[in-house]
Amino acid sequence: MKVNEVSIGWAMKQSDPVAALNRVVSNIRTWSSRKSETFSALAGEPFTHGQVVKAHAYLLLVAMVMCVAGWLEGGAL
Repeated sequence: MKVNEVSIGWAMKQSDPVAALNRVVSNIRTWSSRKSETFSALAGEPFTHGQVVKAHAYLLLVAMVMCVAGWLEGGAL
């Protein structure tokens, strides 16, 4: 781990949990606004880590809706 990075394990060991949590949240916000090199290379246009996480969450939501719809139909689709 780099010196300026903050992990949740680090935050749990601090004497001031609010300040530690604020630092972890700040670190996550910084990470989510950085460019995702992998998806930018695959798509050919720039994407941030936050956009990639949102896209995965949407795809997971669609898959869950499909599973629930199949279950409501009794699996006869």
